[in-house]
Amino acid sequence: MNASAMSASIKSMEANLWDHLAFLAKGCKDATVRDTPDLLLVDSGLKSDVFNKIGRCMLNPRFAADRIQAAVDHFRKKTEPAPFTWLTGPLSGQGALDATLRELGLTPKQQSWGMLLQLDTAQLPPSPTTDLEIKRATSKAGVKDFATVVAELWTPPDENVVKFYESAADAVLATGAQMKLYVGYKGGKPVATTEAFYAHGVVGLSNIITTSAEQGKGYGIVLMIAALKDAKKFNQRMAAVQADEKSKALYQRVGFKPAGQFAEYRWAAN
Repeated sequence: MNASAMSASIKSMEANLWDHLAFLAKGCKDATVRDTPDLLLVDSGLKSDVFNKIGRCMLNPRFAADRIQAAVDHFRKKTEPAPFTWLTGPLSGQGALDATLRELGLTPKQQSWGMLLQLDTAQLPPSPTTDLEIKRATSKAGVKDFATVVAELWTPPDENVVKFYESAADAVLATGAQMKLYVGYKGGKPVATTEAFYAHGVVGLSNIITTSAEQGKGYGIVLMIAALKDAKKFNQRMAAVQADEKSKALYQRVGFKPAGQFAEYRWAAN
């Protein structure tokens, strides 16, 4: 991929991500979404930095300090201050916003790689043979099963995750919805998930999760490949995923290549 094509692909990857962050919240009655070309603010209505996000920042800290401050104050000055995460990407403040966000009291928490796969020409590896039954969530019960697995990332499980997905279930289940939720069942119990979001010619994958008791059995790869095969059928030209250093090699084996870095800055509201 030449430099011009890579630049266009990164732009589409980020555009997909910002639309993804806003999608579920737009389906929740208690959420607030401020979606402008140079800044995205998503307030889920919950006290959760998982779903309270700021991103797509095209603002220069020198000339738009007031708007950056106002975005932070949206969460800090609520009647009940809420934790949130500010996400920067290759085209949205990565590096350039670091000093400003630290000065505003946000703590850098995590860096990840944005990885891309040229899906329209990719030869996907065969899916490993497992005892997993893969289903798309096509009912509210399926959405809850998906959210229950994701919630187990935290100890104890984060009840806000289940609340948020249940609140947005109608948007997920609508005919032609951009989001598809995949759930892997073992013995009828949900044990693995993958989330796919379609926008800008890209399928963005996230929440590739396996419960702690079932890890190491290849379930995450099985669900991811199922989602990628569906995306090829729907003529998506590119796939994107965010990966930490630990999981980077796993995605590279499927064909993903690093394209740029993202960083998370959090405010805990404590």
